[in-house]
Amino acid sequence: MTDFLNGNEIELTDEDGREFHFSLLDFIEYEGSEYAVLLPKDRQEGPVAVFKVEDINGDDIADYVSVDDPALVEKVFGIFKEKVKKATGN
Repeated sequence: MTDFLNGNEIELTDEDGREFHFSLLDFIEYEGSEYAVLLPKDRQEGPVAVFKVEDINGDDIADYVSVDDPALVEKVFGIFKEKVKKATGN
């Protein structure tokens, strides 16, 4: 998947050429890897998407790989929620 970052909006294109639009909420480091926490652009609340950020092609352009492990998604999202909680004082 490729990305085109514009502010905190991100457009991902899958291997079939379909485009998906997200709001980038944050990047989270976990166990030596970086993950992006994204909210589908057509929603203001609801489930977020978590993608692993990698450079698959060696071209210094971030590739976003979907995370299929629900436990890993929960862990990364939990770190994100704690980060927001600390930043907002809630």
